[in-house]
Amino acid sequence: MAEFFAGVVAGVAAVGLLVIVLAPSRRVRSEARLDREVETRLLLGVDPEVTSETQAVPTEEHPADFGAAELQALRQLGSEQAGSRRRGRNR
Repeated sequence: MAEFFAGVVAGVAAVGLLVIVLAPSRRVRSEARLDREVETRLLLGVDPEVTSETQAVPTEEHPADFGAAELQALRQLGSEQAGSRRRGRNR
């Protein structure tokens, strides 16, 4: 009798697995395919909206070039934050 119930449970599990795998695939196949370039960008983790054709707009708020003093101040900020994080973990 236990073998019968084990067979029923295994059968129900197999049918459930088939439903989970096959039911969504019909909807996925009916969707329109993505453009090959968009698909590649998505798989690579690159924003598909930003292309080489669109140019990045430079912002005036954040200059690209930092002076030596500014770079040193940024390094000190980074080391101070890392030190406080390490001290917080040791507590």
